[in-house]
Amino acid sequence: MAFTACFIVGLVTYFSLPVSLLPDIDIPQITIQVSSENASARELENTMVAPVRRQLMQVSGLSELRSETRDGSGIIRLSFEFGTNTDLAFIEVNEKIDAAMNSLPKDAVRPKAVKASATDIPVFYLNLTLKQDVPYAETDDRAFMDMCELAENVVKRRIEQLPQVAMADMTGVPQRMLRIVPDVDRLEAIGMGIADLENILSANNVEPGSMLVRDGYYEYNIRIVSLLRTPEDVENIYFNADGRILQLKDVCSVQSVTQNETGRSLAGGRRAVTLAIIKQSEENMDNLKREL
Repeated sequence: MAFTACFIVGLVTYFSLPVSLLPDIDIPQITIQVSSENASARELENTMVAPVRRQLMQVSGLSELRSETRDGSGIIRLSFEFGTNTDLAFIEVNEKIDAAMNSLPKDAVRPKAVKASATDIPVFYLNLTLKQDVPYAETDDRAFMDMCELAENVVKRRIEQLPQVAMADMTGVPQRMLRIVPDVDRLEAIGMGIADLENILSANNVEPGSMLVRDGYYEYNIRIVSLLRTPEDVENIYFNADGRILQLKDVCSVQSVTQNETGRSLAGGRRAVTLAIIKQSEENMDNLKREL
């Protein structure tokens, strides 16, 4: 009977225990991110990093503390002894940061504490590339932006709907912006300048907020948005020029282009959109692989 009971328990746990490449453990490290725009490394070290570091040196269980400061940002890395309860250490670190806020400048942004965990490490990387791309060659920006839109609105959302997935972190997607190139000759012909064009854009790119409308026992929260998002939104703006009603597309050209890139994701030499799949800590790795 004892053997049968152990066999049944083992059979049940064999199909229910999670299987993962990494154990669900907390890494005994906490990182503090300090930021201040337009501040030099020396100024940031003296005004923000040093006061926070003095407070963090009092955290219990601390084995090593390292800090690095550069123009505009600083990082403080805390390493704890193995066996330390990182949840309690994380709470204590935030308390020390709050205590250090009295010594920081009034307009300083509160430093952010980030706790490391093995479950934050991606278990899969999914790369999306264009079929017609040639390795280490230029990519069709319009086709790539369409693929980025597909990856963000369809692929990423469907992957995150899987019960085994905690999140899908997407990289390699460039930010879009609207490039407006005015026709100077046409503007001068109707007696307008660049400043007038900027005023028209500012007047039509507003977000008034929301209003509350009451109708008897009911209340309706109405949100009004008038932001320029697409080239058509800008081209179809009407304005009055000495009694003539014109549209912006008559005096300028509008294009949707990518902003200056600070990084790029490559797969096999081809420009790619990369999805880092992070697993739920209690889920089975084989089930995630099959469902993905």
